[in-house]
Amino acid sequence: MRNILLASTLLLLSSCVNFKGTFNSYKTLKFVHSTVFGNSKTKTVPAGTYATKFKFTSEDKMKLTFEREGDDIEVKIKLPTDRSFPRERGAINLPASVTGQRYDIKGFIDTRYSQSGMTRSSESCTYTVYQRSCSTSCDSRGNCRQICERIPVNRYGRQDVEFHYKYTDRDLKLELVAPGNESIVGDYRGEDRDVEKVYTYQGRCF
Repeated sequence: MRNILLASTLLLLSSCVNFKGTFNSYKTLKFVHSTVFGNSKTKTVPAGTYATKFKFTSEDKMKLTFEREGDDIEVKIKLPTDRSFPRERGAINLPASVTGQRYDIKGFIDTRYSQSGMTRSSESCTYTVYQRSCSTSCDSRGNCRQICERIPVNRYGRQDVEFHYKYTDRDLKLELVAPGNESIVGDYRGEDRDVEKVYTYQGRCF
């Protein structure tokens, strides 16, 4: 049960982390792309600077999307099960020998938490009232009777609220390093922000 809960937590966290940033490719790079069928193929990223998205698609797979006009390059990299990629804070060290890539992946991820001040306001809301509705039902002999029931009806209104925002800001820095000579062949800088609206008071809707 503990393993199931841990996996669920990691999947939930993975789905929330979506970095946007810039990737610099200092030479033509070749990545081993993991397909949905468990196969792999080589994807080439020419030298240049790309607006790049980074996300975890599952507990053990990350995806880089290098944006090009009309032709994005998408690379999914499978992570080894015995090597963790920190989601909140920590150093990243994934040698090519364990990822199956041509480059070591090194870097750091950092997470900061903050919140806004309290806001008091009013917001639109919906509430339910019950109305009496009647209809006439007749049988084949012409005998009729009235049938009444209470049906729910949604109404729109306003309510007083008090809330604040919670912010989670993440910074990700990655370097692709050629094994052996330690030269940096590419690097990535990305940011992610999650915003949660937290209500401390919600008045009656009317």
